[in-house]
Amino acid sequence: MPGTKFYLNANTDPIIVGASGIYELDLSNTSTVITSLMFDLASLELISNNPDGYLIIDIVYEEA
Repeated sequence: MPGTKFYLNANTDPIIVGASGIYELDLSNTSTVITSLMFDLASLELISNNPDGYLIIDIVYEEA
């Protein structure tokens, strides 16, 4: 859902999903690693209480 807040790794500033409801992160050709993914409780409650709300996490992983 647009407006969903989540946190990557140890960052204290949230990432907020935009109007499209889609957030894409391409880490190919970088040394960056995702070690944790946390969602804001209020965002999860909004999704849960909305009959049209959903959360999909899709990860593509390729080992070189």
